[in-house]
Amino acid sequence: MKAYYGDPDKTAEAFRDGYYHTGDMASRDERGIITYVGRGDDVFKSSDYRLSPFELESVLIEHPAVAEAAVVPPRTR
Repeated sequence: MKAYYGDPDKTAEAFRDGYYHTGDMASRDERGIITYVGRGDDVFKSSDYRLSPFELESVLIEHPAVAEAAVVPPRTR
């Protein structure tokens, strides 16, 4: 990919410092294991708080009645 079609600002944001910044987020634990967290742009906004699907899923699966959870923010444009 060379650019975001018709969006030079988005292109400049993604292609900087000699790298392509994907917007993906990950964490690395003390053993060096990398876990994919999600996209930086997949967030919910609630009362001026930005919440990631990963954060919401983590809270939901702590409840004993919840076996698994998947949170997907709606796409808006």
